[in-house]
Amino acid sequence: MTKQALYLLWISGGLISVFLLAIVLTWVYGHFMAQRLAHMNRKLNALFSSFKSSTHEEEEEEAVARIADFVGRSRRKKEQLIGIIIAQGENFIVSDAERLGRLYEHTGIRTYLIRQLASKRDYIQALGCRHLGDLAIRSAEKNIHALMDSSNNDVIYHALLALAKLGNPQSLAHVLVENSKRISLSFRAVVEILTVFKGSKEELFINTIELSDDYLKGILIKAAADYEFESLSSYYIRYLDSDSKNLRIASIRALGQLKDPAFEVYLIEMLRDQEWEVRAAAAKSLDKTGTSKSFEALEKMAGDREWWVRHNAAASLVTIPGGKEYAERILESEDQFAREAIIGVMERSV
Repeated sequence: MTKQALYLLWISGGLISVFLLAIVLTWVYGHFMAQRLAHMNRKLNALFSSFKSSTHEEEEEEAVARIADFVGRSRRKKEQLIGIIIAQGENFIVSDAERLGRLYEHTGIRTYLIRQLASKRDYIQALGCRHLGDLAIRSAEKNIHALMDSSNNDVIYHALLALAKLGNPQSLAHVLVENSKRISLSFRAVVEILTVFKGSKEELFINTIELSDDYLKGILIKAAADYEFESLSSYYIRYLDSDSKNLRIASIRALGQLKDPAFEVYLIEMLRDQEWEVRAAAAKSLDKTGTSKSFEALEKMAGDREWWVRHNAAASLVTIPGGKEYAERILESEDQFAREAIIGVMERSV
């Protein structure tokens, strides 16, 4: 073996040894950190259990002091404590909000999360919003509002979710209305925001719909339909005359969801709309609100030039009580489109 080959062998052996040592050290460090985190978590859980079970003011103050002393300025311990509190569930956080507020103040959690909102990193801002909402820290509402000027959609979305969890309908309505032209909210995003909203959803809709632009109006009305708020019916009726096709369709579907024959006349009128999508929506919504007064109009729509209008009209007609018998007359008419629509629906309903 030449001297050069021997040097290469030593170098290779050294590199392999260093690589193996790095693997061992990484594993040891990871194991040590896991053990340390597990110990910290057990300690924090025990301290929090003492706080949770405290029944007297002095006992609570002592428990809070012990937690604050253990947490200190440690970011990691604050994050662990936040996770422990969130894991207790929404009911506990809401019912013990006053006690938890004192804990947030003494442990520095409130200040820590508000500082996250001022971070230069978007994901830290979004995480801060999420935790402030989950912990129901209402005193941070103004700080969350300030993030609506962010250029990052993820930050704005989490800020809206946080405001929804805080449950102030006027505040959330103001943010949605003021920023509707600047931020792009999908129907899915609005539904998620409404789902986590802790205040009166009906009040939120009332405070928001009228002041919104047509795009947001359509999304809000579409989302409101599932809640069947009769107090919103006047808005639905008003926007049947909107220049926005999507807003007319959303209003029609929302009226249909109310399942009240009192709104039948408005839906019948919308069967005359120039847009076939609007006529199709009106025809379908009559299956929930229609009565025998709708038979003649639905018979006419069963012969519409658009397939979806014909199909929806025929389906609604045979669904309304007494409609199937009325539909049998159409089978003897000269309108081929109407006959085919009725036959198709009846065959599928057998």
